[in-house]
Amino acid sequence: LYGETLFVVLNMNVENSLPRSQPITCADHTAFMNHVVCAFPHVKWTVVLFHHAMYSPGYRANAHLLTGIRDAMYLTIDRLGIDVVLMGHERVFGRMYPMLDNIAQTDQEIRRDGAVINPTGTVYFPSHSSSVSKFNPLNSTLFPYIAAESQLGIPAFSYIWVENTTLAVSTYGYTIDQKTGHYALLETDSYT
Repeated sequence: LYGETLFVVLNMNVENSLPRSQPITCADHTAFMNHVVCAFPHVKWTVVLFHHAMYSPGYRANAHLLTGIRDAMYLTIDRLGIDVVLMGHERVFGRMYPMLDNIAQTDQEIRRDGAVINPTGTVYFPSHSSSVSKFNPLNSTLFPYIAAESQLGIPAFSYIWVENTTLAVSTYGYTIDQKTGHYALLETDSYT
């Protein structure tokens, strides 16, 4: 918990050890998310972090592991009202349109500065590589859920900024002047 933002971190590498013939259920992860989110019902923002990218612009976007995690997790993420999911593994930058019921929600109210007002759905961010060891290629298919994608070919990091009505994620190349993405969610409705 950071201020009024709940961060939930999951160890998705457990699913990586399953044989391809075994379905991916993520039952322990969904139970944990249910428990934690229900324990903090009055937070303004909820951010979930895990390693494997369930939505991705990377070349492995349709891999069994990633689609299995997506199929096992998206309903719970929707039901719990998760605002943002930060993911890794793909070593490419991506920002998905807000997703609800596994469908891109492209019809959103956007302010002049680009902030999405009261977004419908969860925004997923596969993050870039922060090391110099590997930079994977983008997928040649532009999936309908992808709002932005890039491969800088240099280490990158994301900065999360939170205040009462705004949660923003900005991604930069390591020299900080190479901004590859920025996204802000603005919630105007009140809560108790």
